[in-house]
Amino acid sequence: MFVRNLFSLFVFSALVYFQSLGVSVGFSSDEISGKTMGTTYSIKLGLANDPSNRAIDLSEIKDEVEARLQAINQEMSTYIPDSVISQFNQSKKLDSFPISSEFALVVGEAKRISELTGGRFDITVRPLVNFWGFGNVEKQRTTLPSGSEIEDVLSRIGFDKLRFDPDAPSLGKSIDHLEIDLSAIAKGYAVDQIASIIAKRTPNYLVEIGGEVFAAGVNPETDKPWTIAIEDPASAPYQSSRTALAKVGLADQGLATSGDYRNVVFIEGKSFQHTMDPTTGYPVDDGVKSVSVISENCMIADALATSLMVYPPAELKAFATKNQLSVLVVFMEDGNPVIWTSPKFSGEIISSEVSAEEAVDAKPAQRLTQILSAVVVFGLAIVGMAVGVIVSNRQLKGSCGGLSAMAGKTEEASPCSLCTKPVSDCPKKQESSEIVE
Repeated sequence: MFVRNLFSLFVFSALVYFQSLGVSVGFSSDEISGKTMGTTYSIKLGLANDPSNRAIDLSEIKDEVEARLQAINQEMSTYIPDSVISQFNQSKKLDSFPISSEFALVVGEAKRISELTGGRFDITVRPLVNFWGFGNVEKQRTTLPSGSEIEDVLSRIGFDKLRFDPDAPSLGKSIDHLEIDLSAIAKGYAVDQIASIIAKRTPNYLVEIGGEVFAAGVNPETDKPWTIAIEDPASAPYQSSRTALAKVGLADQGLATSGDYRNVVFIEGKSFQHTMDPTTGYPVDDGVKSVSVISENCMIADALATSLMVYPPAELKAFATKNQLSVLVVFMEDGNPVIWTSPKFSGEIISSEVSAEEAVDAKPAQRLTQILSAVVVFGLAIVGMAVGVIVSNRQLKGSCGGLSAMAGKTEEASPCSLCTKPVSDCPKKQESSEIVE
């Protein structure tokens, strides 16, 4: 009994330790995942503590989710040639262009955010994005633009050149080559739309598309709000050492992050990020590395995260504080990253303010220590199990093809000799019995 209890203690300690490292041990939520919008999506349905919902058909939910995502793409993706937005962009007519009420909702929110941020958020920025070599362009820019080229492209953008009637609903152009791009808000909108589908099945869920998140209710494993990690931009470019900068608990809230480290182009030896400043015509270069925003829904969080990337740090802080936004920002100051959170931010910083080099170099060493510690704990658990076997003088039990496949067995030994299943339940064992007979 003592040995069995000792073994149980070792196993329990190992599980607790692995959980402390953030390793999922037996998470019982139902999950759905797939691809959309050039990235991936994932959904966790918190059904573990709700037996009445166990009859939910996940394949049916996935079909509904993917149908809704496809419909959103067909309206708002600039990568689909015959999408609604592509048709509008390709048209040179100045007449009213009919759009759906859903499309109008997104444009209306984009217009509100544009006015709130003094034009720093602008869905007509597409010509500028393409001009700098981002987006779905065939040829990348290889030389820095002249001032006259910047002035020319600026003449082709601006929310004031877009006519929007939310009641009709419709769009219109005051210049024939006006184009729009909803990529900085449509993904957040898609998250909210999928969340509305899942909310009909369970109050506890988490929806994520390409890093943009909406979470509702609680994680049934902890009975607390879903905990979401915010990535450290210092480690983000290094896939093998990506680490968390902060963690936040989301309850009926959306979270979106924008950064300068994912999508860049190199022109004449200098890197330029994809976020554009529509007021200057140049990619943003004010030292802001990343912005994370928590809001009432993911669409607002998505648009605000992009908008705040355009602000210089001092103006960003003032804007976020004045408008009572929940924001975490990383920006460079004297060559070092600085973390700033608004008064409304409720998350927890889990790494110190260190240089990018220190952040990258420190993480592998920390992980090595964690891994070695985990190995020691797990090793003790194995020793405890072995002692139990010796003391009780019993064979080790295992599944067919598992422990029986260990090295050192003779050729005459059955590959199922250690399996505890009845013969009737195991095809392999039946085959073995038939051979012997």
